[in-house]
Amino acid sequence: MKIEIDSSDLQKIYDALFKANSYFQFRDHMNATLHISATRPTPLASLIEAEKERLRVILVENKIDTTQDH
Repeated sequence: MKIEIDSSDLQKIYDALFKANSYFQFRDHMNATLHISATRPTPLASLIEAEKERLRVILVENKIDTTQDH
């Protein structure tokens, strides 16, 4: 069986695989970082907390309801 894929489809596949791989690397890195931060704060953990707070403020200021299912 032969499957023909044009170059734009191939690029989409590569992009999807790259994004998935990046996501899993990021997730694993975050899990490791958050695990470390439970015992001693790291600069990255502090940045994450600051970013979460900044996003929370934006949501509150714009009265965006995060409890709704979209």
